[in-house]
Amino acid sequence: GLLEWAGGGGIINTQGLVVKGSKTVWREIWKAMARELAPQSPDGTYQRPKDPFIEDKLPEKFGQFYLYTGNACPWCHRVHFATLLQGLEKEVTVVHLLDDAEKASRGGWIIKGAARAEPVFGAKDLREVYEGACEGFKGRCTAPMLLECTPGGGKRIVSNNSTNILKLLNEVSTRKSDQAGARIDLFPSEIKGEIDRMGQYLFENLNNGVYQAGFSTSQAGYDTAVKKVFACLDKLESNLDDQRFLMGDKMTATDVMMLPTISRFDAVYATLFKCGKRRIKDYPNLLGWMKLMFRFPGSFESFDLDDSRRSYFEQLFPMNPSLIVPSGPSWEDIGIDPGQGRMSNQEVLDYVHVV
Repeated sequence: GLLEWAGGGGIINTQGLVVKGSKTVWREIWKAMARELAPQSPDGTYQRPKDPFIEDKLPEKFGQFYLYTGNACPWCHRVHFATLLQGLEKEVTVVHLLDDAEKASRGGWIIKGAARAEPVFGAKDLREVYEGACEGFKGRCTAPMLLECTPGGGKRIVSNNSTNILKLLNEVSTRKSDQAGARIDLFPSEIKGEIDRMGQYLFENLNNGVYQAGFSTSQAGYDTAVKKVFACLDKLESNLDDQRFLMGDKMTATDVMMLPTISRFDAVYATLFKCGKRRIKDYPNLLGWMKLMFRFPGSFESFDLDDSRRSYFEQLFPMNPSLIVPSGPSWEDIGIDPGQGRMSNQEVLDYVHVV
């Protein structure tokens, strides 16, 4: 082998030169690929780009919505779960995406299903949807994305920011006029400010924190990020000592925001993103909270653990160049029973705010 040849002795340590040179070349190639995958600050910290489409409030009259979402993405997971939880299947058509950067013409998302199965434009990937709704669009084609076919026949991108989409979906839910029963409100007005503050805290320290740890290209950037992640988990564990959910005994949007990160943590982030100091299984309150969350309708239907793990380990190839996908952990290994009973619609009302 190469090292055997290089280790033949002599005045010059050839093996040392080969090893050092290989490490240097590989690291520089990896850093270049990582920066393409995840924009970096000068100190090697991942910086998430801002989303260009955000809407504060829906118009008085709105049309049919289309939600473009992929299973692999935690930001998609939160809005897909909210759509099912709040019973918005009639108002919001979910369009499923697959992450395949080799087939996508820009970004990483293609339309799942038969050719031209996308219902609005007959698009084959998400770029064609963006450009169909916004002619000349040149930005990042990210998911989730909420599109509206307006009452006047137009087509427009409403939002591609997951937190903003949650708020808009909640507005659709609370404004529904054809629902005979109670409507779930994930942003109750009396604590909306607290929800927004907790949501921002989760984003900065946990939801985006794991990505900053995983995508860092410097030791200092990684050390800072992973410290934030576990300080946040410790705080959340403490908060759940005497309450069922993050904001008390009723579920709010903050729980929906946290679920995708917690449900991926042991299976993906602990290993691929190097956040392995502790697992969610080591946090009794967080594990109990996750078990409760997966009793809600739409929880398992909006997330495939094995497919998500495959996506991370195959598509984020600069972080896993072997493309080998770990065989676990399974739901059971994490501490979740996929066969556990789901709440009935009536039981759900005991755990949520309603209007």
